[in-house]
Amino acid sequence: MTSFFRPLISLSGSSRLWVMVIIFICPNYTAFGQSSSVNSLSGLEAAIANASGGEQINLLNGNYGELSISGKNYNNFVTLKAQSDAVVFSRINIEASSNIKVDGVTIIASGREGVGIFDNSHHIQILNSRIQGAEQFDRNEPDSSQVSTLYAINVDGNARDLLIENNNATDVSSSAYLFEQLSDTVIRGNYCDWVASDCFKFSGADNILFENNFGAQNVYSPDGAHVDFVQGQGDISNSIFRGNVAIMGSRTFQGLFFDDATYTNLLIENNLIYTANNRGISVSGSKSSGIEVRYNTVLRVFGSQKATFISLPDNSVKEFNIEANNTTKNENRFVSNGILAQWDDEDDIAHYSDYYINATHGPYATIADFEPITGSPADNQFGAFARIKELINSGTTLNPNDAPPSLDPDNTNATITPTLMLLLED
Repeated sequence: MTSFFRPLISLSGSSRLWVMVIIFICPNYTAFGQSSSVNSLSGLEAAIANASGGEQINLLNGNYGELSISGKNYNNFVTLKAQSDAVVFSRINIEASSNIKVDGVTIIASGREGVGIFDNSHHIQILNSRIQGAEQFDRNEPDSSQVSTLYAINVDGNARDLLIENNNATDVSSSAYLFEQLSDTVIRGNYCDWVASDCFKFSGADNILFENNFGAQNVYSPDGAHVDFVQGQGDISNSIFRGNVAIMGSRTFQGLFFDDATYTNLLIENNLIYTANNRGISVSGSKSSGIEVRYNTVLRVFGSQKATFISLPDNSVKEFNIEANNTTKNENRFVSNGILAQWDDEDDIAHYSDYYINATHGPYATIADFEPITGSPADNQFGAFARIKELINSGTTLNPNDAPPSLDPDNTNATITPTLMLLLED
């Protein structure tokens, strides 16, 4: 580098100025941050092999098939960025690697998962991508047997420092997002719909921010299946679950359900859960401690029991929530720092209509149905008012407008056609 710049010193002032201009307007001048473009799997593999860190690899239209990245550890992020919606993979597998960012791709998974992150991989980012099983639900007559891909994103093997953000997962048979032995990770703004089981599952996690994610309304599971919006089935510690939304559609589910393990130092706040299951937010475990649950709206859609409640270990903090409970005693409707609402007698106290404009909508309710009644306790004192207002003001819906595309995996020049979004009537 020194020998390259030495000749510039002898140039006149005006000449030196022009050289500097040429240098700064050239976008690929420096090695760090250099960009390149590829349109095939072989070209992409070569670019990854030659990368040293800091590069952006622009993915042009094409079917890239299955990409495997193993043992690649860069000092700075190498970014794989789709340049359009027509960049399609069948799988992306990352093993024992670090500082890799995948942005804006479509994955139509024909195997076990769309994205796999394994074997101590760290500093991995999966962003703005659409991941679906190659076998899709019949939108008119859906059945769990129609899909076979297990996971949209599957993380295992002590991964850490991940960012999983703004992805849309559909048409999988098990958990859309499965996280095992994970730490120091942000999972934010992801969508889940058209699934046969859980949306998000954690089996061992520490220092997780799970924020502003959305659950499925179209769930078509086998009879007797245990379905959760979020399931914790391993120890979870030092984590935050904030601003998430799960509103029942085709079938009931358990909301934030943490059972059969030890849960320590969890903050659960500002979530909207609307289902016909008793367990809206549930944390158990004889050794669980440090649980704080506040400012959540947890309501029941319908059922013989009128409860969709918040259940926590002893000595937990529970405050400023609105939840549904099957108590029939009015004196129990306003508990210390909380409200137990009811939906079946509009003339009685603590009815849903006292707090939200249309929370009696039932299945396939929208976020707008939970707009707080102006001046009510739900407007600025109890429940997930901050998150609900944010969503309404931004016009956020439960399902992103751009559905995952379909692509003939055997034809690299196939035309990509958006999947039909089913419009469901009340």
